[in-house]
Amino acid sequence: DYAKKHGYYNVTLNVWADNTNAVKFYEKIGMKIQKIGMEKILAYFGISREETMAFGDGGNDIPMLEYAGIGVAMGNASEEVQRHADFVTSGVDDEGIVHALKHFHIGGL
Repeated sequence: DYAKKHGYYNVTLNVWADNTNAVKFYEKIGMKIQKIGMEKILAYFGISREETMAFGDGGNDIPMLEYAGIGVAMGNASEEVQRHADFVTSGVDDEGIVHALKHFHIGGL
């Protein structure tokens, strides 16, 4: 199968914990997975980090925002997330992605 041939595996995690600890665990795992996912996708398509833009609003998005050529925090993100971004756009419900794309003159917007 394609996934195994290329070194990708389906992993299922089961965690038994109270909500606070489960959220902390998943955020820690998610932080690594997003950055690794970007690395794999960029390598596969031959795209440099400098050519990428990532959008995020949660603590688990910080490594991805830092890794991308341009890290964009949504306006509804916490101050901590916003500190790790290159640009802070408007909120998710206020067309934040469109606003950022226009700001950086991407896609003819």
